[in-house]
Amino acid sequence: MRPGLGLSIESQAQPDWATPCDAPRILYVGDDRARKGLDEFLQAMQKVQSIHPDVRAVIVCKNPCQIGYNINHELHLRPSDADLAKLYRACDLFVSTSWGEGLGYPALQAMAFGKPVVVTDSGGVYDYAEHGVNALIVPAQDAEAVANAVLQLLDDAALRTRLLVNGQQAAAAYEWNKAAATFESVLNGLTQASSR
Repeated sequence: MRPGLGLSIESQAQPDWATPCDAPRILYVGDDRARKGLDEFLQAMQKVQSIHPDVRAVIVCKNPCQIGYNINHELHLRPSDADLAKLYRACDLFVSTSWGEGLGYPALQAMAFGKPVVVTDSGGVYDYAEHGVNALIVPAQDAEAVANAVLQLLDDAALRTRLLVNGQQAAAAYEWNKAAATFESVLNGLTQASSR
């Protein structure tokens, strides 16, 4: 388990429910509130699938959502942590299309699982994401830019590898033991400063 990211990433075995296939699986985790960008993700997948018809959109929502696009997809409602970990492991790319986030935890979790990510410039992702280094960062509310970034990753194995390696390194900074040590160091510094 990679503490701090909340999901076990020890086993890289294929999930029981996943159908083995060569088709790329692109994961979205969020909900159907407009600001989470589900509609932009679906629009992007429609463009991606017009070029790569075998691509499958894997959508994780915490409430029932309407998929109003004719795309190859599967929908998972409120999966358990164990099932969510299986979904991360089974995906090839991760996409976050949120308009605004604090930290943007799902993208960071995808990085911990060694998945290349596309994220929108939603604010908090800049705490850990660097365009072209460990993620592709595109403008929010721009389905065309999301689709182009996904297509770029599908067609560029070297870029995918670079993003996943650097993404895992970025996610490692958020392990609980490292975060706790940093927090403890800050508290110790405050305690020492107040006792002077």
